[in-house]
Amino acid sequence: MKRFIFLVCIMLIISMAKANGSELKVYVIYNHDIYTENSRSYKVGWSLFENAAIKNDLTLTVIHSPWSKSLKLLNQNKIDSGFPAFYTKERAKDMSFSIPISLDEISLFKKAGKSILGDYKASSIGVNESLVEYFCMTMSDDKYCLTKVGASLQQEPLYIVYNNRDPAVYDKFNKINKVIYDERESTKTKELFLSSGYSLEQYKLWVSLLNQHVM
Repeated sequence: MKRFIFLVCIMLIISMAKANGSELKVYVIYNHDIYTENSRSYKVGWSLFENAAIKNDLTLTVIHSPWSKSLKLLNQNKIDSGFPAFYTKERAKDMSFSIPISLDEISLFKKAGKSILGDYKASSIGVNESLVEYFCMTMSDDKYCLTKVGASLQQEPLYIVYNNRDPAVYDKFNKINKVIYDERESTKTKELFLSSGYSLEQYKLWVSLLNQHVM
């Protein structure tokens, strides 16, 4: 009986927290957990997002959904947020972007067994590193099915997209952005980047991008 009462109390506390506006719904892709474990840009971004939510007493409710559907719902102002996203002018017309949460790379990749010299166009393609990671983790038995060729062509920031027409969601992301910004040069954040496979130069580049924002 006591255990039943305890469980009821816990459920009431959770319901009250949601009613008080401490919940933030986040739409993610179906392979969210695999991505978090294997993609450095995804891992860093999600870690910073979670930490900022905790610091603001917010509960992230994860909802798995096809990314195209998530963007459509966000365009229609029917959901709180989507994670993660690249910036485009078209998206910026209907939704807001957080400050940069990590960096992705655009690089050349070659297929296994192909020569970059003899069959350049057929064996390589310039794509985002996270997309290659996603492809190899979900569509191939080999995690390293594509090999990076040479230096990265470009560094591209990742963001969280959110509903800017809901005052409550907008306020929550102002607070989340502030925590990420305030802790951008902390030892914990720096170690997160370096331990996830980013170089010191890449971490400094990310910091410089945040320094362009006025919080």
